[in-house]
This record gives sequence, C-alpha cells and structure tokens, in this order.
Amino acid sequence: MKFNAPMKKRSGSLAVTAAYFRNHWILYGMLVLPIVYYILFHYKPLPGLTIAFKDYNMFLGLGGSPWVGLKYFRQVIHFETFWISVKNMLVLNVLSLALGFPAPIILALFLNELQSKHFKKTVQTIIYLPHFISWVIVGGMMYQVFSTSGLINSTLGRLGIRTVAFLSTGSWWVFTYFIVGIWKNLGWNTIIYLSAMTGIDQEIYEAARVDGCSRFRMMRSITVPCIMDTVVIMLILAIGGIASIGFEQPYVMQNSVVMDVADVVSTYVYRVGLEQANFSIGTAVGFAQSVINFSLVISANFISKRVSGKGIW
Repeated sequence: MKFNAPMKKRSGSLAVTAAYFRNHWILYGMLVLPIVYYILFHYKPLPGLTIAFKDYNMFLGLGGSPWVGLKYFRQVIHFETFWISVKNMLVLNVLSLALGFPAPIILALFLNELQSKHFKKTVQTIIYLPHFISWVIVGGMMYQVFSTSGLINSTLGRLGIRTVAFLSTGSWWVFTYFIVGIWKNLGWNTIIYLSAMTGIDQEIYEAARVDGCSRFRMMRSITVPCIMDTVVIMLILAIGGIASIGFEQPYVMQNSVVMDVADVVSTYVYRVGLEQANFSIGTAVGFAQSVINFSLVISANFISKRVSGKGIW
C-alpha cells in the first residue's frame, strides 16, 4: 500500500492535468504562432551575434570568418558619427519618456470618467486608428501637413504669419518628431491603462460616492493607486528602452538637412551595416545596444523594488 499511494496520487494529478488541457486547449493553441515567431526571428538568429567578434566575409560564411575579438567595438568608440547618433537617440527617448509617458495615463483617466458609453467608444476608436497606420503612410501624411507647402504653413501664409520650417530646422524637427510619435502611439498605450482600470472593484467607487467623494478625488485616491502596478511595469520597460529606438519613425522622418539631430543608432546601424556592408560594425553596435538595454531594465526593476516594492519580477 505504501508503494501504491504515490502511484495513485501521480495518476490522479495526470488526469487532472489532462482534463485541464482538454478544457483550455484553445488558449494554449493561441500561443503557437507567437512561439513560432520568437523562435524564427529572435532565437534562431542569435548565432549571428558572433559576427560582431569576427572579420565577417559573406563568401567564407559565419563559420569560416576569422575571429578578431573586440576589434570592431574599439573602432566604433572612435567614430564621431556614432556618438552623434547616440546623443540624438538619448535626447529623443528622454523627451518621449518625460513628456510622452504620462500622456496615455492622463487620457485613460479621463476616458474612464466618461459617462456616455457611445461617446467613449467613439473617442477610443478615433485615437486607436493611427496605431494601425504604417509609418510609410504616416511619413507621407506628415509631409503633407508639416512641409513648407503643407497644410499648416499654407494656413499660416493665408493669415499673414511667417511659415515655419518644421522639417528642415533641428529644433522644429525634434518637436515634429515628438508630436507625430505621440499622435500615433497615444491611443494604443491608453488601452493598457484602460484594461487595468476595468479590473478595479466597482464597490470601492460606490463606497466613495456614499462618503461624498468627488469624481476627481476618486480618480486621484482610487483609480491611480489601483493601476500603479501597471504604471510601474510600463515605466520600467520604457526606461529599459532608453538606449534603443525604433527604426521606422526616424528613418521615415529624417532628411539630409537635419541629420545632425535625426540620425539615431538604429538608422546608423542600417546605414553602416547594410548600405555600406560593414556587417561586423553594425552587429557590434546592435549587440552593445542590447546589452545596455538589458542592464537598464535590470537596474530600473531593482530601484523600483527598493523604492516602491513593485517590479516586473
């Protein structure tokens, strides 16, 4: 009997597990495509990181190219154009973090307070739509609006106001970059915070109304504290991305006149690694960027755990 008990317990747990998978197989089936995506495009290319440590020759292949150690990392450090791209990336990311991060939180808070469900859904649909527009199309729309002959400058000219060089002046280009980025991503980021707000127990709001709390007081004392875990996670991820920047928006919006403020690390890697065929240098820059991002995520999570007791893990 002492030997049969563990066997019965194990068979019982297997039956429970099998029944669980039979009832939830659709949910696990939905994970197949994301898993395949990450295997093909994130894990399978990992051996290519060794290109950063090799004098890569496409005819010799990855295995036949000779090892050179940290040669290309040392070269990149002495490139002035590389440090310009790093500075531009940090300026754009810090501005986006300082000014753009609170925007979806504020919008979600006010949308959550709307009483008319029809109006609320209409507003949500309108602000979500830009996220699904390709950056190529957004770039064309941007030129139609912000170019010297675009909608804004044409309107200013009719009013007798001097036109503004949004796309050919460094400071104005940074302003335009920020505005376009906020317009495209604001609605999508708002979804996350609205989803967190739907999980708040409505009885808390009812109790607050009985106590005579105003809607603004409930927003400040109930809604914000209840979504703080989500805000902290999003902030940690945003800090972890300070050392990286997307490729599409800078590449679509930049031009030769404003390259001193528009050239960022992602476009630098594309230009040096692909256009100039310096694969080892491009890989070295990308690899160093990934290491820095990983370090920032770890550091931000550690600081958050020490300060607020909340973090990703």
